[in-house]
Amino acid sequence: MVDDVVLFRSQAALKMLREAVGGCLDWLWANPSDRSRFWAVAYHGVFRADLHSSPSQEALKSWEIRVQGHPAFGGDPLGDRTKWRP
Repeated sequence: MVDDVVLFRSQAALKMLREAVGGCLDWLWANPSDRSRFWAVAYHGVFRADLHSSPSQEALKSWEIRVQGHPAFGGDPLGDRTKWRP
């Protein structure tokens, strides 16, 4: 029962994140005046959900997209981040 509740809440949170990303205004997506840009917060949320839903850290598949200049997300260039919005 506890697993069902955790799964339900996780799915609901990811659905809300998808709706927030889909409804994000273009100027807000990568606003340079924001300390924590919207795209980075969304990326972090999805990455952590993937990490915590994996059976082990070793089982976590490597993401091909890395965030340039952010040590927590890797350091490879991303290119145009607006192209990976839903």
